[in-house]
Amino acid sequence: MVTLFYFFLSDWRPGLKFSRRHAGEIVLLSFKLLLTNLLNYVNMNADFQIVGKLLGQTQLGLYRFAYNLAQWPIMNVTSLINNLSLPYFAGLRDQPEYLRTQYLKMTRISSITVFPIFIGAAMVAPSALPLVFGPQWAPSIIPFQLICLFGLLRSVGSPGGSLFLSHGRAGTVLLFNFFQAPILIAGLLYGVNWGINGIALLSLAVLGAGSFVFIHLALRAFNIGRLAMIQAVEPALVSVSAMATLVYLIRLIIPSSSWISLASQVLIGGVVYVLIMRLHQNAWTEYLELGRGAVKGLMRKDTI
Repeated sequence: MVTLFYFFLSDWRPGLKFSRRHAGEIVLLSFKLLLTNLLNYVNMNADFQIVGKLLGQTQLGLYRFAYNLAQWPIMNVTSLINNLSLPYFAGLRDQPEYLRTQYLKMTRISSITVFPIFIGAAMVAPSALPLVFGPQWAPSIIPFQLICLFGLLRSVGSPGGSLFLSHGRAGTVLLFNFFQAPILIAGLLYGVNWGINGIALLSLAVLGAGSFVFIHLALRAFNIGRLAMIQAVEPALVSVSAMATLVYLIRLIIPSSSWISLASQVLIGGVVYVLIMRLHQNAWTEYLELGRGAVKGLMRKDTI
């Protein structure tokens, strides 16, 4: 259905001519993407296999609970940004300067959205998980917090993958995943000695470091300055740091096992984040404009 939708939406129609060169390029690109997806599957599921085989089903359940809960923003927010950025970046291949500007803008907006979710969730986890889901899930708190940190780094690095793919450089993404997979597996086998906490910590170490490397590769390949990248995430980073500090102070004042403490952490932390973000006027304006555009788009769909 999606393919048919794009077919009728586009002005392009297939012709009767056949080009071996173009067909070969498509087959090669598809093969690279297939291998990349397979390796990415290994990277994202090796921890489950190791925990299940070496630590047992109970520990796997605790770890999987933490993982699924922490990955929700990636599945719903980061994936949406990636799906939008790939065709958008592809349309800007002939405008390198504008492409760099839009990449940084997308990174800035993504960080404003995702940083408070991941850091906020990690900060309130000691209160939220036992209160909301029950004390039996307390062993999942530390893995959940560590996976949240990895999710934050992954959300920043994800647009880089869209940059490479939009320029037909699937081989770079493939090689990156090819070298990362064995390092991750070795790290997980070492981390299993400390249970699910060790698994989560080594996942953060390997995949987090990989995110930094991948960001560096993208910045270098497309001539984007590291200072510009830091400035892109700086508004969200400053705001979320203030939020995290205040949430920590609330936990010191009010017992973290109470609903009052949890509600205070969420409400006050959220308000502080928004207030600090408003000091970064340009970033805040971009974010609001994007939100208004999304709402208008949804309203137009509802009226069709």
